[in-house]
Amino acid sequence: MNGVSMLKKNNVLKSAEFNSVKKIVIFLHGYGSSWEDFPPSYKQSLSTEMKDTLVFAPNAPFKCEAGYGYQWFKLRDMSYNEIRDGLDTIARILSEYIDELSHEFECDDVSVVGFSQGAMLSFESLNCSKNVKRVVAYSGMFVPTADKQILAKNAKVLIVHSDDDSSVPYSNASLAKRNLESLEIPATIVTCHGIGHSISIEGLSAGIRFLNDL
Repeated sequence: MNGVSMLKKNNVLKSAEFNSVKKIVIFLHGYGSSWEDFPPSYKQSLSTEMKDTLVFAPNAPFKCEAGYGYQWFKLRDMSYNEIRDGLDTIARILSEYIDELSHEFECDDVSVVGFSQGAMLSFESLNCSKNVKRVVAYSGMFVPTADKQILAKNAKVLIVHSDDDSSVPYSNASLAKRNLESLEIPATIVTCHGIGHSISIEGLSAGIRFLNDL
């Protein structure tokens, strides 16, 4: 089963001002969640503030072991090996998904946005397709491959993280920035305050501006 078959294309938004596909944005939800849990305000902002954009928000292909929602990969001990093995498996599916969408809509400008486990995968998308131009990672963790290869050489990254996140500590933001910049990928951190493991209006707005190259 290929990537587009496993990651359905039915959860899609089209920007209000739309003439042709100039940009594709892919949302990746968190562990035990689904596309429906992305903030309605973000979906609305993407529709009204972006132009000529298709937004895809697939559910992960696996039922979550926690008993609710979906998961991109197993997440039991948060070890490097567990996360890396999970990313290696799901990255092949995401790579096919990105490339097939790019081909179908003749668009080589793809942005990947993720929250928590989805943010781990959004970082991984840098090694999935050269068409990835922007990554927005909310409350995530960058787990590079052992060989530290990056396929999307011209991409840039926005990291949004709260300073009191107890699920994925804030230290992961600065670590991700250092690792990305060592790979010559420019990264910017937006620090939120006192919101824990979640996304604030400030973070949403920063993400939209970044996706619009503002």
